[in-house]
Amino acid sequence: MELLYAGGVDGILISPACETVDFSYLKSLQDSGLPVVLFDRLSDQLNTHKVGVDNFRGGYDATLHLIRNGYKSIAHLSTNTILNIAADRLNGYKQALKDHAIDYRPELIRSCDFSNPKKLIADLEEAIVYFMTLERRPDALFASTDQITTRCLSILNRLGYRVPEDVALIGFTNTDLAEALSPALSTVHQPAFEIGQLAASKLISLIEKKPHDPVFETILLETSIQVRASTKIKN
Repeated sequence: MELLYAGGVDGILISPACETVDFSYLKSLQDSGLPVVLFDRLSDQLNTHKVGVDNFRGGYDATLHLIRNGYKSIAHLSTNTILNIAADRLNGYKQALKDHAIDYRPELIRSCDFSNPKKLIADLEEAIVYFMTLERRPDALFASTDQITTRCLSILNRLGYRVPEDVALIGFTNTDLAEALSPALSTVHQPAFEIGQLAASKLISLIEKKPHDPVFETILLETSIQVRASTKIKN
């Protein structure tokens, strides 16, 4: 960020890393007059234009899809980020359970350390082993990020569990690999192109100072469920 600022960029369009806890560096750039716009991963710590998706609704719809396909014991895997995405998706999951009279079970919630890939995989494997040894083990998993979703499938296969026969799997992901995997992954799709387009237009408006005293907006686009083999209707 310092190199970009020193290089004289006109503005910064940024999706903070999941590990981000300190936004003071972005605030200091703003205070110096540099326009900053957040996209995808949003935070209340910065007052600016923000463009992302309705993560609450995405989490709700993913859980609702599993419920409608006959799954009732649904676990949720997330990251330990402080960014809004994790809390919003978890709250959507909780609301879907509540709306369909399914008990919320805290033992079916696990967060994973996102600080490095090895730690993430270790945490995910530990969580899955824990879930699958519960007396009332989950019949479905809702994963909150693409890194978690794809790694979950790999770990489940390695541990000898069949998807979706033993446990269904759905997650947030934009990767084209979702359809190519075996089984193909059901996903919550995010309109990445539209997010980028809107965020860029907001940044350009700040750079051009239109208006001079901006009223900052938070724009949340709709997600959609892409149904594939990993969540087929439960027998």
